[in-house]
Amino acid sequence: MKRLLNLVKEVVKSNVTAMFFAVVTAGGALFSLDVAWVIRAFAALLAIYFVSWFGFLLDDWLKLRRRQTPYVIEYENIKCDWRVNEEGDFEGVSEYFVKNIGDDPLAHLPSEDMFWFSNLGGSNQFKCRIEQISNQHQYRLSGGNHTLYDAVLSRLASLTIKGFRWEIRLTPELAPRDRFAYRLNVFSRGTERKAFSDEGTFAGVPTNAPVRSINLTYSAPQRFRFELLEPVYIIDSSGERKQDEEKAIVAPKLNAIGSVLMWEFSPPRTGRRYWFKYRLKRA
Repeated sequence: MKRLLNLVKEVVKSNVTAMFFAVVTAGGALFSLDVAWVIRAFAALLAIYFVSWFGFLLDDWLKLRRRQTPYVIEYENIKCDWRVNEEGDFEGVSEYFVKNIGDDPLAHLPSEDMFWFSNLGGSNQFKCRIEQISNQHQYRLSGGNHTLYDAVLSRLASLTIKGFRWEIRLTPELAPRDRFAYRLNVFSRGTERKAFSDEGTFAGVPTNAPVRSINLTYSAPQRFRFELLEPVYIIDSSGERKQDEEKAIVAPKLNAIGSVLMWEFSPPRTGRRYWFKYRLKRA
């Protein structure tokens, strides 16, 4: 029933439909022997059309007011399991649990991204695989592509940042209020070498869409331990640091020997990048 109502809504709101009514009305008036009857009939049809059009327009406005968010998806959880070896190679598995919070089906999930604070080099230095998490019902991942780009944050111009963006296509479309989960496997060669320097480097996750909770586990190489230089580092889209927000977020924790970093917090603010600055020292 809802699908039929949506179809009627699209037909009523279509400009082609409006033109059809206008042409038929004018044609009937010109070529009918009973001009007055045709005008009355099509006037009634036009009245129904315009009442429906305004009704659907009002419905769209009320839905927008009720939702109070421009986002079409929400991450119920982002779960990351990352590790680095002594050569500075990064290997990460991240799982994204998505819910469609919009009013329309989604064929493409909004693009997501990551940053590296290093040059990635050639394409052979970077590997990526996107796959559906098992036990999903009627949806499947029909396409996932990714690109590398030079990232620029105006207030962090001194840092060398490389961006990685990916997009996902679903079959069939993800219905409103329904869920989908996928896994991102990433390998990058030598991108964490600065972690072994006194200067250290950054790591963390963005919140490009609403997120309920983030769970991050980061493992050091054997015989190394983490040292946190900036436990919480939050920036906006321009690279401006939000130190007032940092006080409200719990800092990452380390295990007893400092070899595993764990960061869990909820809910993060949308449109931010949650990072920590760290270095790796011999245990």
